[in-house]
Amino acid sequence: MNSRNFADALAAIGCDETTCARFRHITLPFVPMPHQLAGLSYALNFGHSGLFFEPRTGKTLVLQMLAIYYAYCGMGTLQIMPPGLFQQFLHDYHAIEGHRLRLHVLRESPAARTKLMETWGSNPDKRPHVVLLSREIYKSAWASLYLQGFRITHFDESHLGLQSERSEIAKTIRQFIHQNAANRLVLSTGTPIPNQISNAYCTMNFLRPDIYKTRAAF
Repeated sequence: MNSRNFADALAAIGCDETTCARFRHITLPFVPMPHQLAGLSYALNFGHSGLFFEPRTGKTLVLQMLAIYYAYCGMGTLQIMPPGLFQQFLHDYHAIEGHRLRLHVLRESPAARTKLMETWGSNPDKRPHVVLLSREIYKSAWASLYLQGFRITHFDESHLGLQSERSEIAKTIRQFIHQNAANRLVLSTGTPIPNQISNAYCTMNFLRPDIYKTRAAF
């Protein structure tokens, strides 16, 4: 593939022409690499997926292509990340031409968030397609956002919260995916496991609960 057109990227992973045509007006910042196309295909075909590329090899573009795709399917995306990454993510979204998505960084106070949800509920044209938020805000806001139509959760730098299945963010994500079998989860990180292999159990349990049902089995 040697095209920056989003439709061509989708065609390269087997999407039909009718689907691809909806994205013909969107231009990517660079030609996706084979591993990015493979990641896009994987995440579109599995309800729970993981993008564990080496650092600086472009997982952000895959997350953004997924968010654009689902926005055009009528579903909102929640992108969890450290607050220090918000501006970089916004900058990278703006490098994709023609997507027309509304983006919002959710960092308001609880009272302000309540008013914001009311505004989005009464005026869907103001509701964002993508919300960027921290782990802390996700834990308190995911249920309200779910009711607003956000059915996709991306957790970037997921190694920061999923070393244990008992962590609060792990418990919250489990609530999200159990809320509706159609809800989708993408975990992503390029950071190696810092201490011991057992730290990866929680991540693997989200992705393949049929294989590793307990930490002891892992």
